[in-house]
Amino acid sequence: MSSYGRIATAERHQKRTALITGASGGIGLELARLLASDGNDLVLVGRNQERLERVKADLLSQNQISIRCETIDLSEPGAAYQLWSVIGSAGLRIDILINNAGFGF
Repeated sequence: MSSYGRIATAERHQKRTALITGASGGIGLELARLLASDGNDLVLVGRNQERLERVKADLLSQNQISIRCETIDLSEPGAAYQLWSVIGSAGLRIDILINNAGFGF
């Protein structure tokens, strides 16, 4: 096996952390399920703590991963900075960002 092949294989098996906004339902929830089934640790972000905790419990019952829930309304001024500060203070490194929060007309 070439050195590139060994590096690519090692990277595929490296634990990654994904931050998903809008994770308590819809597309965000489905992406959380897919990322969890691939063995990624998750940071689930949404406005409803109870729904986030239900998603967390469901995903943990099926996957051997770590999940952190952050309840925050990202439409509020300064909320994105607040989330960034919390993640940084926790010493988390985010490898994958799914910015799914919001709505359209």
